Amino acid sequence: MAVLFNEKEFEELIIKKGKEQNRLDIALVELEAYQKSGSFEYLYYVYCFLKALKEKNIFYAIRFDDYPSYMIDILELDPVHHFYHVDLQHYKYLRENSDTFCVYIPLGKKTEVLSLFENITHISRLPGDPLSIYFGENDKYKMKLVANTYLDQIQKIDKSLIDQVKYDEEVVNYMLALDDKGYYMPNLYGCAYRKIPSMFYSLMEVAKPKSILDFMRLNALMMNVYGDRKLLINQLGKYGLKNIIWTRERIYSVLCDNYDLDKERADAIRINLNKIHRLCESDELLLQSNGVPSYIIKQIENIRYLAYAVHTMISVEFLYYLAYIKYYFPDEFRKSVSQLDYKGNVGPFFYINSKIYGLFTPIQEFGYDLRFYDSPISHFDYFNSLGIEGDYGNHPRGRVIFDNYQQQYVVYIDRVLDKQEIKELIIKTFNLGRDMTVFRKDSHYTHDGL
Repeated sequence: MAVLFNEKEFEELIIKKGKEQNRLDIALVELEAYQKSGSFEYLYYVYCFLKALKEKNIFYAIRFDDYPSYMIDILELDPVHHFYHVDLQHYKYLRENSDTFCVYIPLGKKTEVLSLFENITHISRLPGDPLSIYFGENDKYKMKLVANTYLDQIQKIDKSLIDQVKYDEEVVNYMLALDDKGYYMPNLYGCAYRKIPSMFYSLMEVAKPKSILDFMRLNALMMNVYGDRKLLINQLGKYGLKNIIWTRERIYSVLCDNYDLDKERADAIRINLNKIHRLCESDELLLQSNGVPSYIIKQIENIRYLAYAVHTMISVEFLYYLAYIKYYFPDEFRKSVSQLDYKGNVGPFFYINSKIYGLFTPIQEFGYDLRFYDSPISHFDYFNSLGIEGDYGNHPRGRVIFDNYQQQYVVYIDRVLDKQEIKELIIKTFNLGRDMTVFRKDSHYTHDGL
């Protein structure tokens, strides 16, 4: 049954909660901003949606795109604790605009979650835009719904343990530790951290993070896009993490607070960076005339895309939850990993006479501390077991592995297999999640065509 919006009752609820939390002044500022922007009804439906998630014990997190919103905390909407100081002094800069709420949910709960939302109000989705949910009269409101694999694992952990999670320096040190071989973050195996590649190691070696906020800054640098990565690493080593522009919001802290640019000019520069991916000549002259140092101008010139702070922080928050449980409740952590609903298989395969011949090893058979789940059986040995005449090199082949850091299947294939119908056949045969599977051509699997 659809829920009807009652503006007066919702306004009274916000004022009541503001008084209870001794933050009535903040509540009134936010309330006025939502009402003036025409997004007060939008906030109400999001509020109803999150209440429904709570009632169904579905773990979620919510963030507000671009400019942070105190209203999330005032309405007690977010079950995820913040383990860092959020820079909110500019939260009113563009509150008159209608930004977008982003709700993170477990990947395995997406169908159920959409059904809950449909019970509150009519929703629409557009082809080619899988993250956005539209609702309200003429679909005037939009909310992003992001299915997150971290939350699949958190959802499996006893809620009473999740409620115990709090900031703990020991857990942060545990997350950022080096092992005896000098590898970073060995204790995050099984926590599915996705930013381990060589670029991240390069940043870690230079930045040497000491806090969870440092960790979030590094994660942001990995999510951003730069024209020259060497320049980024050099500046990181020379000026440190605190002096690097790591999110869109950081533009304000640097340009407005330190060099007296007005907020509209700073926002125009930020928007230009994300649209035309460069600093125009007039903006560069403006920065110089306001005394902005050359190393900061070089940073800005190097930026092609900056992520929102909320998106760069959220994955580290989830990771902290998992690391906390792993550190203090290792048995519960292992159980949560073993209960994940990933039913796929890994192993080598051949494509012969329009059929996939695969050797299947279920991913549940692998330990959570491994990064890559892969069958030890070679194509040569597997082919000999099939009883098919000829040489194994005569047939197109590939291999499915599971990347535990990325929480995704990686399928390496002969280039002749790079056809949609064949890839769909591989997904079906190995029982892979389509949203969790990527394909990569591998020259090692090039057959001789005989």
